[in-house]
Amino acid sequence: MIGVLNLLLGLFVLIRNPKKAVNKVFFLLAVCFSFWSFSLYFYSFTDILIGSLWIRLTYSMVILIVVLILYFSFIFPFESFRKARILAWLIGLFYLGVSFWLLFFTDLWVVEVVTNSANGIQTILGPGYLWWVIMGWVIWGWAIINFVIKLRSADPYSKSQINYFWVGFLFFSISSTILDVIIPLVFHDTSYFLHSVYGNLFFSGAIAYAIIKHRLMDVRLIVARSVAYVLLLVVLYAAYSLAIITSSRFFGVVLPIEHRVLIIMLGLIVVFSFNTIRKIIEKLTNKFFYKDQYDSEEVLDRLSNIMASTINLDNMTEGIINVLINSIHVSKAAFYILNENKKISRVYKDGGSDYQYLYENQMPLFRVEKGIFIFDEMGEGEQKDVMRQSNLSIVAPLTTKERDVGFLVLGGKGSGDIYFDKDIKLLEITIPQFAVAIQNAQNYLEIQLFSKTLKTKIEERTHELKLAQERELELKNQFVFIATHDLRTPVVAIDGYVKLINQGTDKFSDETQENFSAILESSKRLNQLVEDLLQVARGESGTLEVETESVDIIPALKTSITRVGLMAKEKGIEIEFKPDRIHSKVFADEARLNEVFENLLSNAVKFNKDGGKIVVTSEVVGNSELQINISDTGYGIPHEKQKQIFSKFFKHRNDKTRGVGGTGLGLFVVKMLVNKMNGQMSFTSEKNKGSTFSFTLPLAQKHQLGVKS
Repeated sequence: MIGVLNLLLGLFVLIRNPKKAVNKVFFLLAVCFSFWSFSLYFYSFTDILIGSLWIRLTYSMVILIVVLILYFSFIFPFESFRKARILAWLIGLFYLGVSFWLLFFTDLWVVEVVTNSANGIQTILGPGYLWWVIMGWVIWGWAIINFVIKLRSADPYSKSQINYFWVGFLFFSISSTILDVIIPLVFHDTSYFLHSVYGNLFFSGAIAYAIIKHRLMDVRLIVARSVAYVLLLVVLYAAYSLAIITSSRFFGVVLPIEHRVLIIMLGLIVVFSFNTIRKIIEKLTNKFFYKDQYDSEEVLDRLSNIMASTINLDNMTEGIINVLINSIHVSKAAFYILNENKKISRVYKDGGSDYQYLYENQMPLFRVEKGIFIFDEMGEGEQKDVMRQSNLSIVAPLTTKERDVGFLVLGGKGSGDIYFDKDIKLLEITIPQFAVAIQNAQNYLEIQLFSKTLKTKIEERTHELKLAQERELELKNQFVFIATHDLRTPVVAIDGYVKLINQGTDKFSDETQENFSAILESSKRLNQLVEDLLQVARGESGTLEVETESVDIIPALKTSITRVGLMAKEKGIEIEFKPDRIHSKVFADEARLNEVFENLLSNAVKFNKDGGKIVVTSEVVGNSELQINISDTGYGIPHEKQKQIFSKFFKHRNDKTRGVGGTGLGLFVVKMLVNKMNGQMSFTSEKNKGSTFSFTLPLAQKHQLGVKS
């Protein structure tokens, strides 16, 4: 059965890659292990053929195995020591020639095969047997040195393969040394030869496992535990065997009661020491088998959440790398992001910034229509050389239907283990998702950059437009200021002549007096327009001077009411004056304040209904300001026009007020003057019910309210 298993194992590895030298040599090893098993099987039945022939065939297989293992050390897991191979071949041929001569043409190795009732089939060994033992260990020592040298410079994959070789070799060496050397030479008992085949099966299994790289299934924990318990059984078996053989030799063939008691005591010692020995061996095997596991579905969920929850490229790549490091335990990882010209635009690495990764000129080697590049599965070539130089285990191109997005590169595992089928399937599922998510993040980043650029351009253009507008406004204000100043001289002259003529109107005819009244009214309107334009020009140019002092509003209001009284009387409008006579002093420019009062009161009269009413009140607000309210019962201002009420040249007329004159600058000037005197302007209005214009000014008698000036 063991021979058949070895043969099947060799065929399986050869079929996996029949062109690879490692697979071919392993197949030859498996064939030798298989014939070793078959020869020992026939050796146990002396009636089939001469027993000495089968034991000689068994040893011949072992001789070939020793030479094959030496050659195997030159090519596994990668080829090396090319110059030393010639010497190895010469020594191997010498060893084969001498060994086969001793084995088949002399009695120096195998003297004879006998059978006794105590120990069954026994092979009488000669001094030539020591030649095989010594030379075999010398050649194996050379192979061990080769593997040790390779282990120091190997990448994580290769280290993992060599570690599995050590596990199999350790078991095979211990079992062979005990069963085929120590017991036969020390105790002169060769009946344990038949058990040595178990060691070669374990050895071939470990090497096969290293060659095919666990890619059939992820059975690390199972293998680790199996190795632990098998080694434990070997140690216990060897200890028991030595104990029993020693006891038998010491007490004789027939075991007396003392011998039985000793066996029982040894059994009890083994039982009580089993757990301790098991823990020690498990601890040793765990160095070769990395036990950390992860749930693929859980990792997929975490990666999906990262890609779905963030569109920021920095956060996304950092999150993905952290998940890969914590779950698969990669030693290093990096994303290379390409732009539309297939040049590196960004690189996102893990914390190991000193690691060597790919260079930009190496990336075209991996920009082909192929899936993931896995170092262990690649044939020798430029791509594999690049990955070997950078200690990379996986290079995964990130591509979408639109373009090449970049690359994901991974180093070996932190444990020195290889990537299992479970790991590769996880990457095969997620890498296309990485590509799409990164492309989306790139597009978002490009939109952000474009948005920032556009925002900057807009701000620059807006600033330019603002400067142009300010310059244009400044020029316009200068023009208005100059124009109004130039207009004022002829207007004053016209006004003077009109007033002079007005003194003699009693000599004019009725028709002439009527026409002259129109001229007088137009002169007043023109004079008001020029004054308003001058006020606006001064305010916008910063030349409007306002000097605030303590002013009593009651006399100022009375004066203004008197000035509009005649106009109000003509329309039958009643003016009611109800000021706060205790708090009546404010900080204001008296001349400007009079302009405000007259403007608001004249508007309240002009836009009021015949027989209407005007109410003038004042009240303290906020303990520091006096609010003056001028309310009328006029036509009001429609809601949709109210936002424009304080704009320059604003005029609202209806059928009743269409003939009312005005420049459209009055309220604009009023608000400007109130603001200059540290006040605030406001109003409320309701169509066909009237309006209330209010403004505040700082109180000048705060001490009366208990507030320090």
